[in-house]
Amino acid sequence: MKTICIFLLFLFTCASADPAPDSTGNNVTSVATTITQATGYAINPLLVISTAGAWQYYTAKRDQTPAPWNASPWVWGTGIALLLLFAFNTALGTLFPVIKTPMNILEQYEGKISLLVASPIVLKQIAALAQSLQASQTAFLASHPYQMAGFLPQLDPAGWFYFAFFALAIGLAFGAVWVTFQAIDVFILISPFGMVDIFLRVVRILFVILLAVALWIHPILGAIISMAIIVPCLFFAGWAFRWTVLGMVFSTDWLFFRNLDLSTPIVAIRAFWNDGVDRRIPKRTMGMLRKENDEVLFRYRPWLIFPSRTLTVSGNLDSVTQGILYPSITKTNSMGKPHGAFWLPPRFRSHESLVATILSVPHVRPGIILHGLRTAWSWLKGIFQDKSCNPC
Repeated sequence: MKTICIFLLFLFTCASADPAPDSTGNNVTSVATTITQATGYAINPLLVISTAGAWQYYTAKRDQTPAPWNASPWVWGTGIALLLLFAFNTALGTLFPVIKTPMNILEQYEGKISLLVASPIVLKQIAALAQSLQASQTAFLASHPYQMAGFLPQLDPAGWFYFAFFALAIGLAFGAVWVTFQAIDVFILISPFGMVDIFLRVVRILFVILLAVALWIHPILGAIISMAIIVPCLFFAGWAFRWTVLGMVFSTDWLFFRNLDLSTPIVAIRAFWNDGVDRRIPKRTMGMLRKENDEVLFRYRPWLIFPSRTLTVSGNLDSVTQGILYPSITKTNSMGKPHGAFWLPPRFRSHESLVATILSVPHVRPGIILHGLRTAWSWLKGIFQDKSCNPC
Protein backbone atom coordinates (compact mmCIF):
# COMPACT_ATOMS: atom_id res chain seq x y z
CA MET A 1 0.00 0.00 0.00
CA LYS A 2 2.91 2.37 0.69
CA THR A 3 4.18 1.65 -2.82
CA ILE A 4 0.81 2.62 -4.28
CA CYS A 5 0.76 5.91 -2.35
CA ILE A 6 4.30 6.75 -3.47
CA PHE A 7 3.30 5.93 -7.05
CA LEU A 8 0.36 8.34 -6.90
CA LEU A 9 2.45 11.09 -5.39
CA PHE A 10 4.99 10.51 -8.16
CA LEU A 11 2.17 10.74 -10.67
CA PHE A 12 1.18 14.13 -9.32
CA THR A 13 4.70 15.56 -9.27
CA CYS A 14 5.95 14.11 -12.57
CA ALA A 15 3.27 16.01 -14.46
CA SER A 16 5.43 19.11 -14.18
CA ALA A 17 8.35 17.36 -15.84
CA ASP A 18 7.49 18.63 -19.32
CA PRO A 19 10.37 19.66 -21.58
CA ALA A 20 8.48 22.63 -23.01
CA PRO A 21 8.85 25.52 -20.56
CA ASP A 22 5.93 27.48 -21.99
CA SER A 23 3.43 24.66 -21.42
CA THR A 24 4.45 23.36 -18.03
CA GLY A 25 1.88 25.42 -16.20
CA ASN A 26 -0.91 24.31 -18.52
CA ASN A 27 0.11 20.67 -18.15
CA VAL A 28 0.14 20.86 -14.36
CA THR A 29 -3.24 22.57 -14.39
CA SER A 30 -4.65 19.90 -16.70
CA VAL A 31 -3.38 17.09 -14.46
CA ALA A 32 -4.72 18.81 -11.34
CA THR A 33 -8.12 19.39 -12.93
CA THR A 34 -8.41 15.76 -14.08
CA ILE A 35 -7.46 14.41 -10.65
CA THR A 36 -9.98 16.67 -8.91
CA GLN A 37 -12.81 15.84 -11.31
CA ALA A 38 -12.12 12.10 -11.13
CA THR A 39 -12.17 12.26 -7.32
CA GLY A 40 -15.52 14.05 -7.39
CA TYR A 41 -17.00 11.46 -9.73
CA ALA A 42 -15.76 8.69 -7.43
CA ILE A 43 -17.25 10.22 -4.26
CA ASN A 44 -20.78 10.58 -5.63
CA PRO A 45 -21.10 9.61 -9.31
CA LEU A 46 -24.80 10.35 -9.66
CA LEU A 47 -24.55 13.80 -8.08
CA VAL A 48 -21.54 14.89 -10.15
CA ILE A 49 -22.87 13.43 -13.42
CA SER A 50 -26.18 15.26 -12.93
CA THR A 51 -24.82 18.64 -11.83
CA ALA A 52 -21.94 18.63 -14.34
CA GLY A 53 -24.32 17.59 -17.12
CA ALA A 54 -26.76 20.38 -16.27
CA TRP A 55 -23.93 22.94 -16.28
CA GLN A 56 -22.55 21.65 -19.61
CA TYR A 57 -26.05 21.80 -21.09
CA TYR A 58 -26.40 25.43 -20.00
CA THR A 59 -22.98 26.49 -21.31
CA ALA A 60 -23.39 24.61 -24.59
CA LYS A 61 -26.75 26.24 -25.19
CA ARG A 62 -25.35 29.65 -24.29
CA ASP A 63 -22.28 29.32 -26.52
CA GLN A 64 -24.09 27.41 -29.30
CA THR A 65 -21.58 24.56 -29.12
CA PRO A 66 -22.11 20.77 -29.25
CA ALA A 67 -22.88 19.25 -25.86
CA PRO A 68 -21.60 15.85 -24.64
CA TRP A 69 -24.05 12.99 -24.19
CA ASN A 70 -24.24 13.45 -20.41
CA ALA A 71 -25.45 17.03 -20.96
CA SER A 72 -28.75 15.76 -22.33
CA PRO A 73 -31.69 16.82 -20.15
CA TRP A 74 -32.84 13.19 -20.15
CA VAL A 75 -29.57 12.19 -18.47
CA TRP A 76 -29.02 14.90 -15.89
CA GLY A 77 -32.78 15.39 -15.36
CA THR A 78 -33.20 11.72 -14.48
CA GLY A 79 -30.19 11.90 -12.17
CA ILE A 80 -31.53 14.93 -10.31
CA ALA A 81 -34.94 13.27 -9.99
CA LEU A 82 -33.31 10.21 -8.42
CA LEU A 83 -31.30 12.39 -6.05
CA LEU A 84 -34.46 14.16 -4.91
CA LEU A 85 -36.20 10.81 -4.48
CA PHE A 86 -33.37 9.48 -2.31
CA ALA A 87 -33.36 12.72 -0.28
CA PHE A 88 -37.12 12.47 0.26
CA ASN A 89 -36.74 8.84 1.31
CA THR A 90 -34.07 9.83 3.86
CA ALA A 91 -36.23 12.62 5.29
CA LEU A 92 -39.28 10.35 5.47
CA GLY A 93 -37.17 7.54 6.92
CA THR A 94 -36.28 9.78 9.85
CA LEU A 95 -39.94 9.69 10.89
CA PHE A 96 -40.70 6.13 9.73
CA PRO A 97 -37.46 4.09 9.72
CA VAL A 98 -39.15 0.94 8.40
CA ILE A 99 -40.14 2.41 5.03
CA LYS A 100 -36.65 3.67 4.13
CA THR A 101 -35.16 0.21 3.65
CA PRO A 102 -36.56 -0.56 0.14
CA MET A 103 -35.12 2.64 -1.34
CA ASN A 104 -31.82 2.08 0.45
CA ILE A 105 -31.65 -1.37 -1.16
CA LEU A 106 -32.20 0.18 -4.60
CA GLU A 107 -29.52 2.75 -3.82
CA GLN A 108 -27.00 -0.08 -3.55
CA TYR A 109 -27.62 -0.78 -7.24
CA GLU A 110 -27.68 2.89 -8.16
CA GLY A 111 -24.11 3.27 -6.90
CA LYS A 112 -22.86 0.49 -9.19
CA ILE A 113 -24.81 1.72 -12.24
CA SER A 114 -23.58 5.28 -11.68
CA LEU A 115 -20.02 3.93 -11.61
CA LEU A 116 -20.53 2.38 -15.06
CA VAL A 117 -21.92 5.68 -16.36
CA ALA A 118 -19.14 7.80 -14.82
CA SER A 119 -16.25 5.57 -15.92
CA PRO A 120 -16.32 6.50 -19.64
CA ILE A 121 -16.58 10.18 -18.71
CA VAL A 122 -13.45 9.94 -16.57
CA LEU A 123 -11.74 7.84 -19.23
CA LYS A 124 -12.42 10.49 -21.86
CA GLN A 125 -11.03 13.19 -19.56
CA ILE A 126 -7.86 11.14 -19.11
CA ALA A 127 -7.60 10.72 -22.88
CA ALA A 128 -7.96 14.49 -23.35
CA LEU A 129 -5.26 14.99 -20.73
CA ALA A 130 -2.96 12.57 -22.57
CA GLN A 131 -3.56 14.46 -25.79
CA SER A 132 -2.55 17.74 -24.16
CA LEU A 133 0.60 16.14 -22.74
CA GLN A 134 1.88 14.43 -25.84
CA ALA A 135 5.00 16.05 -27.23
CA SER A 136 3.92 16.57 -30.86
CA GLN A 137 1.82 15.24 -33.69
CA THR A 138 3.72 13.27 -36.32
CA ALA A 139 3.14 12.40 -39.91
CA PHE A 140 2.50 8.84 -38.77
CA LEU A 141 -0.62 10.04 -36.99
CA ALA A 142 -1.99 11.55 -40.19
CA SER A 143 -1.75 8.25 -42.04
CA HIS A 144 -2.53 5.96 -39.08
CA PRO A 145 -4.88 7.79 -36.70
CA TYR A 146 -5.14 6.16 -33.30
CA GLN A 147 -8.85 6.33 -32.54
CA MET A 148 -11.42 4.15 -30.84
CA ALA A 149 -14.67 4.66 -32.74
CA GLY A 150 -14.43 8.42 -32.21
CA PHE A 151 -14.59 8.00 -28.44
CA LEU A 152 -10.95 8.87 -27.66
CA PRO A 153 -9.10 11.82 -29.19
CA GLN A 154 -6.32 11.21 -31.69
CA LEU A 155 -3.10 10.17 -29.96
CA ASP A 156 0.38 9.42 -31.22
CA PRO A 157 2.50 6.71 -29.53
CA ALA A 158 3.74 9.19 -26.91
CA GLY A 159 0.15 10.21 -26.21
CA TRP A 160 -0.84 6.58 -25.75
CA PHE A 161 1.92 6.18 -23.19
CA TYR A 162 0.54 9.14 -21.24
CA PHE A 163 -2.97 7.73 -21.57
CA ALA A 164 -1.99 4.31 -20.25
CA PHE A 165 0.01 5.79 -17.38
CA PHE A 166 -2.67 8.19 -16.20
CA ALA A 167 -5.50 5.70 -16.80
CA LEU A 168 -3.75 3.21 -14.51
CA ALA A 169 -2.90 5.70 -11.78
CA ILE A 170 -6.11 7.74 -11.78
CA GLY A 171 -8.15 4.58 -12.25
CA LEU A 172 -6.54 3.11 -9.15
CA ALA A 173 -7.30 6.24 -7.14
CA PHE A 174 -10.82 6.44 -8.60
CA GLY A 175 -11.57 2.86 -7.57
CA ALA A 176 -10.23 3.33 -4.03
CA VAL A 177 -12.28 6.49 -3.45
CA TRP A 178 -15.41 4.99 -4.99
CA VAL A 179 -15.36 1.79 -2.95
CA THR A 180 -14.62 3.72 0.25
CA PHE A 181 -17.59 6.03 -0.19
CA GLN A 182 -19.77 3.11 -1.30
CA ALA A 183 -19.37 1.79 2.23
CA ILE A 184 -21.44 4.81 3.32
CA ASP A 185 -24.41 3.39 1.39
CA VAL A 186 -24.03 0.11 3.28
CA PHE A 187 -24.01 1.95 6.63
CA ILE A 188 -27.17 3.78 5.54
CA LEU A 189 -28.73 0.45 4.59
CA ILE A 190 -28.10 -1.27 7.92
CA SER A 191 -28.57 1.79 10.12
CA PRO A 192 -31.95 1.91 11.87
CA PHE A 193 -31.57 5.63 12.66
CA GLY A 194 -32.72 8.23 10.16
CA MET A 195 -30.50 10.97 11.62
CA VAL A 196 -27.43 8.82 10.96
CA ASP A 197 -28.51 8.52 7.32
CA ILE A 198 -28.85 12.29 7.00
CA PHE A 199 -25.44 12.86 8.57
CA LEU A 200 -23.70 10.39 6.23
CA ARG A 201 -25.36 11.85 3.14
CA VAL A 202 -24.49 15.41 4.14
CA VAL A 203 -20.86 14.46 4.74
CA ARG A 204 -20.64 12.92 1.28
CA ILE A 205 -22.18 15.98 -0.39
CA LEU A 206 -19.86 18.30 1.56
CA PHE A 207 -16.84 16.47 0.15
CA VAL A 208 -18.11 17.09 -3.39
CA ILE A 209 -18.80 20.77 -2.62
CA LEU A 210 -15.33 21.14 -1.10
CA LEU A 211 -13.72 19.78 -4.26
CA ALA A 212 -15.88 21.98 -6.50
CA VAL A 213 -14.99 25.14 -4.56
CA ALA A 214 -11.30 24.21 -4.48
CA LEU A 215 -11.29 23.56 -8.23
CA TRP A 216 -12.99 26.91 -8.79
CA ILE A 217 -10.35 28.69 -6.70
CA HIS A 218 -7.43 26.90 -8.40
CA PRO A 219 -6.96 23.41 -9.86
CA ILE A 220 -3.78 22.87 -7.81
CA LEU A 221 -5.76 23.41 -4.61
CA GLY A 222 -8.35 20.92 -5.85
CA ALA A 223 -5.64 18.36 -6.56
CA ILE A 224 -4.10 18.81 -3.10
CA ILE A 225 -7.46 18.23 -1.42
CA SER A 226 -8.09 15.29 -3.75
CA MET A 227 -4.79 13.70 -2.72
CA ALA A 228 -5.75 14.23 0.93
CA ILE A 229 -8.88 12.17 0.17
CA ILE A 230 -7.23 9.58 -2.10
CA VAL A 231 -4.36 8.53 0.20
CA PRO A 232 -6.57 7.56 3.20
CA CYS A 233 -9.00 5.83 0.83
CA LEU A 234 -6.17 3.63 -0.45
CA PHE A 235 -5.58 2.38 3.08
CA PHE A 236 -9.30 1.88 3.75
CA ALA A 237 -10.05 0.29 0.36
CA GLY A 238 -9.87 -3.32 1.58
CA TRP A 239 -12.09 -2.60 4.58
CA ALA A 240 -14.59 -0.71 2.40
CA PHE A 241 -14.54 -3.41 -0.28
CA ARG A 242 -15.65 -6.03 2.22
CA TRP A 243 -18.48 -3.80 3.41
CA THR A 244 -19.52 -3.16 -0.21
CA VAL A 245 -19.64 -6.88 -1.00
CA LEU A 246 -21.67 -7.54 2.14
CA GLY A 247 -24.10 -4.76 1.24
CA MET A 248 -24.53 -6.07 -2.29
CA VAL A 249 -25.19 -9.65 -1.14
CA PHE A 250 -27.66 -8.56 1.52
CA SER A 251 -29.42 -6.13 -0.85
CA THR A 252 -29.80 -8.80 -3.53
CA ASP A 253 -31.34 -11.22 -1.04
CA TRP A 254 -33.77 -8.59 0.25
CA LEU A 255 -34.68 -7.13 -3.15
CA PHE A 256 -35.38 -10.43 -4.89
CA PHE A 257 -36.69 -12.22 -1.79
CA ARG A 258 -34.05 -14.87 -2.22
CA ASN A 259 -34.51 -18.11 -0.37
CA LEU A 260 -32.51 -21.30 -0.10
CA ASP A 261 -32.85 -23.79 -2.91
CA LEU A 262 -33.69 -26.94 -0.98
CA SER A 263 -34.03 -29.08 -4.08
CA THR A 264 -30.32 -29.96 -3.93
CA PRO A 265 -28.31 -31.03 -0.86
CA ILE A 266 -26.62 -28.13 0.93
CA VAL A 267 -23.15 -28.93 2.22
CA ALA A 268 -21.68 -25.42 2.58
CA ILE A 269 -23.05 -22.19 4.04
CA ARG A 270 -22.33 -18.73 2.63
CA ALA A 271 -21.08 -16.59 5.52
CA PHE A 272 -19.19 -13.42 6.41
CA TRP A 273 -16.36 -13.70 8.92
CA ASN A 274 -17.22 -11.49 11.90
CA ASP A 275 -14.92 -12.84 14.58
CA GLY A 276 -13.35 -9.96 16.46
CA VAL A 277 -11.24 -12.31 18.59
CA ASP A 278 -9.74 -14.53 15.89
CA ARG A 279 -8.03 -11.99 13.63
CA ARG A 280 -6.39 -14.33 11.14
CA ILE A 281 -8.45 -12.72 8.38
CA PRO A 282 -10.26 -9.36 8.30
CA LYS A 283 -13.81 -9.07 9.52
CA ARG A 284 -16.62 -9.30 6.92
CA THR A 285 -14.57 -11.49 4.59
CA MET A 286 -17.02 -13.54 2.51
CA GLY A 287 -16.55 -17.29 2.22
CA MET A 288 -18.12 -20.72 2.65
CA LEU A 289 -18.53 -22.67 5.90
CA ARG A 290 -18.57 -26.46 5.86
CA LYS A 291 -18.08 -29.37 8.23
CA GLU A 292 -15.34 -31.88 7.41
CA ASN A 293 -13.87 -34.55 9.70
CA ASP A 294 -15.33 -32.99 12.84
CA GLU A 295 -13.84 -29.62 11.93
CA VAL A 296 -15.55 -26.49 10.65
CA LEU A 297 -13.68 -25.02 7.70
CA PHE A 298 -13.97 -21.53 6.22
CA ARG A 299 -12.94 -21.18 2.59
CA TYR A 300 -12.57 -17.75 0.99
CA ARG A 301 -10.88 -15.86 -1.84
CA PRO A 302 -9.00 -12.62 -0.99
CA TRP A 303 -10.56 -9.79 -3.01
CA LEU A 304 -12.84 -12.47 -4.54
CA ILE A 305 -10.36 -13.16 -7.38
CA PHE A 306 -7.17 -14.51 -5.80
CA PRO A 307 -6.56 -18.22 -5.10
CA SER A 308 -8.81 -19.64 -2.41
CA ARG A 309 -7.61 -20.23 1.13
CA THR A 310 -9.03 -22.45 3.84
CA LEU A 311 -9.00 -21.86 7.59
CA THR A 312 -10.02 -24.17 10.41
CA VAL A 313 -12.46 -22.32 12.65
CA SER A 314 -11.07 -22.27 16.16
CA GLY A 315 -13.30 -22.69 19.18
CA ASN A 316 -16.75 -24.29 19.29
CA LEU A 317 -19.70 -22.93 17.37
CA ASP A 318 -22.23 -22.32 20.12
CA SER A 319 -25.50 -21.31 18.46
CA VAL A 320 -27.23 -20.02 15.34
CA THR A 321 -28.95 -16.78 16.27
CA GLN A 322 -32.17 -15.78 14.54
CA GLY A 323 -32.35 -12.14 13.49
CA ILE A 324 -34.95 -9.82 12.05
CA LEU A 325 -32.80 -8.95 9.05
CA TYR A 326 -30.25 -11.76 8.93
CA PRO A 327 -29.07 -14.72 11.08
CA SER A 328 -25.67 -15.03 12.71
CA ILE A 329 -23.49 -17.66 14.34
CA THR A 330 -21.84 -17.33 17.72
CA LYS A 331 -19.01 -19.38 19.21
CA THR A 332 -17.28 -19.69 22.57
CA ASN A 333 -13.75 -18.48 23.06
CA SER A 334 -11.02 -20.00 25.22
CA MET A 335 -12.57 -18.33 28.29
CA GLY A 336 -15.93 -19.99 27.62
CA LYS A 337 -17.64 -16.71 26.68
CA PRO A 338 -19.83 -16.55 23.55
CA HIS A 339 -19.15 -13.92 20.91
CA GLY A 340 -20.19 -13.25 17.32
CA ALA A 341 -18.33 -15.29 14.74
CA PHE A 342 -20.22 -15.16 11.41
CA TRP A 343 -22.99 -13.22 9.70
CA LEU A 344 -25.25 -15.17 7.35
CA PRO A 345 -27.05 -13.65 4.33
CA PRO A 346 -30.79 -12.95 4.68
CA ARG A 347 -31.61 -16.00 2.49
CA PHE A 348 -30.94 -18.15 5.58
CA ARG A 349 -33.76 -16.61 7.60
CA SER A 350 -36.20 -19.30 8.71
CA HIS A 351 -33.53 -21.91 7.90
CA GLU A 352 -31.48 -21.54 11.06
CA SER A 353 -32.21 -25.12 12.12
CA LEU A 354 -30.87 -26.40 8.81
CA VAL A 355 -27.69 -24.38 9.26
CA ALA A 356 -27.29 -25.78 12.75
CA THR A 357 -27.69 -29.32 11.41
CA ILE A 358 -25.16 -28.87 8.59
CA LEU A 359 -22.51 -27.35 10.87
CA SER A 360 -23.40 -29.44 13.95
CA VAL A 361 -24.23 -26.37 16.01
CA PRO A 362 -26.02 -27.41 19.21
CA HIS A 363 -28.43 -24.48 19.68
CA VAL A 364 -30.76 -22.20 17.73
CA ARG A 365 -31.64 -19.06 19.65
CA PRO A 366 -33.67 -15.93 18.85
CA GLY A 367 -31.81 -12.63 18.78
CA ILE A 368 -32.33 -10.03 21.48
CA ILE A 369 -34.65 -7.85 19.37
CA LEU A 370 -36.52 -10.81 17.94
CA HIS A 371 -36.87 -12.33 21.40
CA GLY A 372 -38.26 -9.06 22.71
CA LEU A 373 -40.77 -8.81 19.86
CA ARG A 374 -41.91 -12.39 20.40
CA THR A 375 -42.29 -11.79 24.13
CA ALA A 376 -44.34 -8.65 23.47
CA TRP A 377 -46.51 -10.49 20.95
CA SER A 378 -47.12 -13.35 23.38
CA TRP A 379 -48.10 -10.82 26.04
CA LEU A 380 -50.58 -9.11 23.70
CA LYS A 381 -52.04 -12.43 22.62
CA GLY A 382 -52.46 -13.38 26.27
CA ILE A 383 -54.39 -10.18 26.93
CA PHE A 384 -56.79 -10.54 24.01
CA GLN A 385 -57.26 -14.26 24.47
CA ASP A 386 -58.14 -13.94 28.17
CA LYS A 387 -61.90 -14.52 28.39
CA SER A 388 -62.27 -14.44 32.13
CA CYS A 389 -63.22 -10.74 32.15
CA ASN A 390 -62.47 -10.77 35.85
CA PRO A 391 -61.19 -7.31 36.85
CA CYS A 392 -59.60 -8.81 39.92
